[in-house]
Amino acid sequence: MSTFYLEKLLDKETNKFRISVVSALRARVINEKENDDKKSYAKVAMQALEEVLNNKVKYVESKKKSK
Repeated sequence: MSTFYLEKLLDKETNKFRISVVSALRARVINEKENDDKKSYAKVAMQALEEVLNNKVKYVESKKKSK
């Protein structure tokens, strides 16, 4: 498993919460697609973080409706 540095992500995105949510959602998608028992969740999470770092994952921020 490769070493992953949070500073690299923070250069691209300043919101740590957004990084964690986007990469967790991506990891869930990867895990559902592959559905391989041999692959551990830690490897899937690292793959998702690397995709976020390399801008392979796009996200759109939704705007909440105000009352």
